[in-house]
Amino acid sequence: MSGSNWCSLQGVPALVASLQRRMDGYEDRLEEAATAGAMIVEEEAKSRVRKKSGELAESIDHRTVEKGAGRCFVAVGPKAFHGYFGELGTKKMAAWPYLRPALIENKDRIVEAIKEKFKGG
Repeated sequence: MSGSNWCSLQGVPALVASLQRRMDGYEDRLEEAATAGAMIVEEEAKSRVRKKSGELAESIDHRTVEKGAGRCFVAVGPKAFHGYFGELGTKKMAAWPYLRPALIENKDRIVEAIKEKFKGG
């Protein structure tokens, strides 16, 4: 028996429209979620950094470095150049990390903050 198998899909335009509505604003929500996580790292890093003058702690900030194509990267770090010497150390100075511990020790809080933003909280 020869014949053709046909499949008919109904409602495809409505499905596409529904998906588009869900995606509208997705990248903005993604940036909000990433920023919520970054702010936890920023606050914790500021509390951990050595404070001689306060300049380094004040310089720690977050910023969106890439957004688009369904992803978003938010960086946290010091604007003060010498902040990286403390984080990583030098030949003449031992490291006193404040950024990495701020991230690692708060990973559960960061994940929860991101989840909350996606839940609409």
